[in-house]
Amino acid sequence: MRRHGWQLPYHPLQIVAIAIFFALVFSFYVFFAPFVGSKLLEVAVIVLYSPTVLVVFALYVWCVAVDPADEGLRHFKTCNSPTCSRSKAASSRVSSRAEGKDLETCTGPRVDRTSDFQGAPTEQSSPCWSRMLFASIGNLCCKSNVKVPSNEAEMLYCSLCKVEISMNSKHCRVCDKCVDGFDHHCRWLNNCVGRKNYKDFVALMVSGIAMLILQWTVGLWVLVHCFLRFTNFKGVIFAKLGSSFSSVAYISVVAVCTILSMAATYPLTQLFFFHILLIRKGISTYDYIVAMREHDQKGWSTTRKILVYTS
Repeated sequence: MRRHGWQLPYHPLQIVAIAIFFALVFSFYVFFAPFVGSKLLEVAVIVLYSPTVLVVFALYVWCVAVDPADEGLRHFKTCNSPTCSRSKAASSRVSSRAEGKDLETCTGPRVDRTSDFQGAPTEQSSPCWSRMLFASIGNLCCKSNVKVPSNEAEMLYCSLCKVEISMNSKHCRVCDKCVDGFDHHCRWLNNCVGRKNYKDFVALMVSGIAMLILQWTVGLWVLVHCFLRFTNFKGVIFAKLGSSFSSVAYISVVAVCTILSMAATYPLTQLFFFHILLIRKGISTYDYIVAMREHDQKGWSTTRKILVYTS
């Protein structure tokens, strides 16, 4: 079971994303900003670029480091003391009823265990077995603000994780755990995107787009400035990079980094607007994929019926 995206093994796309990020940042400070034409303009682009880079870096680290697991799974891992024996027995009874099914709704009569709590339960849902925990001082097994579902239909049982989860959680087979508010598994992050990091994921896309646009805008400006004043630009390259770095090599590096940033802007922008559309419709990426899959299957079924009737 993977806890977060920094846990080994790393995904190849995660390594590619990190490598491209540092390559673009290095090229901007070494090959882009010092050659914009004036000291004032150089300071201006650095002031705009630096906070964007820091935001992208911080959001990426955070989105990868967050454990988006369902609260039921988190309570199950932290609840190891003898006071949890009753709850574990209850979970095993539910597991036996759910044997042979991957994911199903918790059924059967339930014992009202809300009276075991010293404090009033919160409104949101949490694992059924966690409702039996005590919040007595000095003998805490789990957090005192255990969330109790108002309706048993709000809970599902995952036979893979052996815990009860909320209705919005899904089991990710890559991470081998149930994710709270599962949206999708991102290979670039090597982590699942769920309720705990979805807003940060959207913010990461916005800041990443801003960084890439600023990168290739400055890159195009430098290339145009280089070709318009090519003779004088050779002297600038020699003064700032040394004689070992030719003008052809410099132009090649700037052109490659500019094209790379422009190429990365399109899919990232497309992904951002796709998630904006999903947010407006109130669905997740997983729901969208399932709906499209069902639509394709219905379309194929209709086509097959037509072929049968016409043959």
